[in-house]
This record gives sequence, C-alpha cells and structure tokens, in this order.
Amino acid sequence: MIEAIGIIVSALIAFGALTVSFLAHRHQVRLAALLEAKERRLEILERQVAARQAEQDRAGVLAQASVIDIRVVMRPSALAEGLAAPELLVTNRSNQPVLDLGAQIADAPVVSISGSIPSSSSRSFPLPQQQAQTATRSPMQLNVEFTDAGGIRWRRDGGGGLREGARLETGEWTWAPREGPTVTIAGSLVPAPLGTNHASNSGVSTRRRRWGLPLMAAGVLLAIITWVVWTFW
Repeated sequence: MIEAIGIIVSALIAFGALTVSFLAHRHQVRLAALLEAKERRLEILERQVAARQAEQDRAGVLAQASVIDIRVVMRPSALAEGLAAPELLVTNRSNQPVLDLGAQIADAPVVSISGSIPSSSSRSFPLPQQQAQTATRSPMQLNVEFTDAGGIRWRRDGGGGLREGARLETGEWTWAPREGPTVTIAGSLVPAPLGTNHASNSGVSTRRRRWGLPLMAAGVLLAIITWVVWTFW
C-alpha cells in the first residue's frame, strides 16, 4: 500500500511539474506573440510617418507651381469696337518669380510667350485665333512651361495638372507623370474597426479556455487519485 501511495504521489508531482512547464511555455509563447505584434505596429507606424514626410516634402516642391494660373481670355480689341482678341493670361500668385516662360497648344509652340513673371503679377500674351479655339475646346492640349524659384522646370496644362521636367543629355526635356496641384496635404485619423474590441475579447476568452484545460485535467486526476487512496488504503 505504501508503495502504491508513493507511486501515486510521484505521478502527481510529475504531472504537476508537467503542468507548470506547460503553463510557463504558454506564457512565453504569449509574450513572444505580443512582442511580435508590437514590433509590427511600430514598423507600420514608421512607414506611415515616412510616407507622410515624403508627401509633405513633395507638397513643398509643388507649392509654387501649384499657384501658377493659366487661362485663355478675350480682350476687347483696340482696333474696332465690339471685337475681342484671344490672349493667354498667366498669373503668378506666389511670392517668388517664375522664369523662362514657354507654351504649346496641341504640340505647336505659342511664339508670343517668353520671359518671366514677378511675384503676385500677371502677364497676357496674344494668341492666334485657331490656337485659342483649340485651347478653349481642349484645355488639356494647352501646356505652359516655366522654371520656379527652386530651379525646377514645370509644365502645367489647362486642366491644372503639373509635370516636373528633366533635361536629357540631348538637350530635350522629358516630363514626369501628371500630378495634381496639391499645396497642402490634410491627414486623417482612421478609427479602429468596430469589431476590434470584440475580436480582442474573443482572443482573451480563448486564451482563458486554453489555460483552463490543463487545470481541469489536474483537478480530474487529483480526484481520481483521492478516490484510489480512499478506496484501497
């Protein structure tokens, strides 16, 4: 009988050690998962900060070019009453001059456009009637080129789009993809999904159930051992 009790006690101690080891392992796994999730959140946050900084830097580059306004207007003719002549009006609303003006309408140069525009100023340039009609009918075929205060060459179309220029070794210009004239970029806070708390609570409940299984098994084994000792001792 004493030997049987010794065996039972040894088994109980072994099972208790196994249970403690299992719980410690689960604890380490949970800590590792929490650490990994924290690292992922930090990585995502760093990428978001870098993206916002890049957007802000790009907005600074686009700032002056975004406030250059171009449009076709009709000016009353000085030669005859009731007649009007088309002109291209370029307005520089920034606090820096723009230089080296040029323009094309349907890929044909507008020969009257050249020079620079001081800050907070406008200049108008006469347009041939046919080019004025094309620019009015299809604003995207009107392109005005200029160099901003930072030395960047820009092409702005009649729809407001901007393309940054780069000069090739041949002396020709190549133009980047079209961008919107964004001066400031507004950020927004994206609220957490409504299901987040529910999922978190579900995870906690699952973990509680998993932790309860070995404890329940230990209780059942202890009850069996107690019954054996009580019955056969």
